[in-house]
Amino acid sequence: MNPATIPLWAWLFPVTYALHILEEAHAGEGLGRWIGHVIGRQLGSRDFYLANGLLWLAMVAAISLFRTGRPVIWLLAALGSIVTVNGIGHLVGTIMVRIYSPGLVTGVVLWVPLGLFALWRTRTVGPMGVWYSGVFSGVVLMVCVGLLALTLSKPGVPGKQVNSGPGGNGVTQ
Repeated sequence: MNPATIPLWAWLFPVTYALHILEEAHAGEGLGRWIGHVIGRQLGSRDFYLANGLLWLAMVAAISLFRTGRPVIWLLAALGSIVTVNGIGHLVGTIMVRIYSPGLVTGVVLWVPLGLFALWRTRTVGPMGVWYSGVFSGVVLMVCVGLLALTLSKPGVPGKQVNSGPGGNGVTQ
């Protein structure tokens, strides 16, 4: 791998993210409602799509910008850790709650292998400090995404209607 250019396989990240978003939104009861079973708060469809759409665009923009010769090791290590942590998180969530976590299949089948491949391919092609920084940044970003989901979620348990007021997203529980 040439550390100065983005490899073609990096585009698997946004492709698999789009599939992951679809599974989270439409499989089972949807991730927003699943979260309601776990923490008593639900993420509405509008907020789910807005947050994931912006994150998907940020991923595409980052891959496009880093394509122009900027250091790619950091980006690929960060993306690798993000998707690996996410996929493992879906698996752990499913096991702990004993209810299918929407995103489990794409997380385990696509993201964990892609993430581990990215981490493996970037581990030895540049300075270790850059690699570790990318891995750490990816983990921190996943924590921030979790906090964003918590912030955007509304109190409630699946099965009830929540009146979120003017401009609300109309979360149906």
